[in-house]
Amino acid sequence: LELEIVSQRMAEIDETIRDLEAKAIHVGHKRDNLQVDIFNRQHEKVEGKWRRIANARGATSDECETLSELAKDLSAIQNRILAETERLKETKSSGVPCLGGTLVFVDLAGSEHAGNATDGIQKTEQEQQECRQINLSLSALKGCFRALANGTRSMSCYRQSKLTLVLRDHLRCNESKTLMVTTISPSVEHTNKTIHTMQYAQIVAEC
Repeated sequence: LELEIVSQRMAEIDETIRDLEAKAIHVGHKRDNLQVDIFNRQHEKVEGKWRRIANARGATSDECETLSELAKDLSAIQNRILAETERLKETKSSGVPCLGGTLVFVDLAGSEHAGNATDGIQKTEQEQQECRQINLSLSALKGCFRALANGTRSMSCYRQSKLTLVLRDHLRCNESKTLMVTTISPSVEHTNKTIHTMQYAQIVAEC
């Protein structure tokens, strides 16, 4: 679960930026299509290479006027996006320090369906697959924590699972903070699981 901390004003500015970006894409698409139509009318492909057609009709005055208008519209939209983006930065800096930050909750579920052969738990093929995927993600995340603890800046460890790819930017950010809440049990039956959980948490504490 990923939550961005924003104010009402920030949300409104962000919505304005998204609307402007959508307009920029629409205008840019119209411009590109017209330019491609003109190019295809003036060229032909011969043996994999484009060659200009002799006496090909160039862009009409209406097409040139349309391209000019689209270019002006696109430039105006992009300038508005820059202005709104700057206004968003000013709004963030003028508010409380947490504005613009992101709060990420990750449930490291553990292998709920792992079980031992002697515990009487019958696992379906789907449950076994879920167990393997969970363990893969936990192992990859542990590798990322170890890399951070050792001061390694390599990106390769984050490519091992979808979970680590999603968390990559958050874990590598110098301004971010990671907090892990572990669940352990005083029961003797859960000694091994408790030890493994505490060892995992210790790695996080060293980051």
